[in-house]
Amino acid sequence: EDCKRKEEQEEEKWNNTSYLHKYYLRKYIFTGKAQYLEKIQQEDNRPSNAKNKVENIQNMMLLDTDCNLFEEHVSDLIAQIESLTNRKIEYLDLNIKQILLIFYQNTNDNYSRLAQKIHNFILEQYHETCYIAVSKKLSSVDDLPKAYQDLENLIENKFYYSDENIFLYEPEQESSPIENLKIDDSTCAKYKIDATKEYKGRFIGNVPRGMLSHWCR
Repeated sequence: EDCKRKEEQEEEKWNNTSYLHKYYLRKYIFTGKAQYLEKIQQEDNRPSNAKNKVENIQNMMLLDTDCNLFEEHVSDLIAQIESLTNRKIEYLDLNIKQILLIFYQNTNDNYSRLAQKIHNFILEQYHETCYIAVSKKLSSVDDLPKAYQDLENLIENKFYYSDENIFLYEPEQESSPIENLKIDDSTCAKYKIDATKEYKGRFIGNVPRGMLSHWCR
């Protein structure tokens, strides 16, 4: 009951500031619940929202910093990025160190190049390093929740690749036939690894030294 009342109060606050579209969009991206998508589409039917319909979202970028840049400068920064990229951008405040940029349909966009341009601008203008995760091209509104989860996973790469600032979505590749090969003792011969020698290469995973492994004849 308390949670429901809290949500109603939050919705009322967003309604009072004319941000219902952004409120429901945030809810849908975070939860994937159809009820919020329906609310967004109702809002999109208003004439004022005709250009920024949720069905027209083509790409998202998650911007992440190690400082409180977005808490202090988010309004100015978004205006500057819109001027820099020559397009209207919707954004969601996630926390003081992260924002989500939402790009609507534009077939000529190269989002990896846009991300690099945004990164360079923030570095030059604010002297802060910004990490940017770029989603895949979105073809359906149903892609939004999963795309956001992918962005969260992508941005974690900043802890492992210190020399990288832009992280692009790469679709999972289909397994090659050799990776799907099923083997058993009738099709393979046992081979004993010589612990005194060093082996290089892979066969359906790494072959540890000193262990028994199965090799196709």
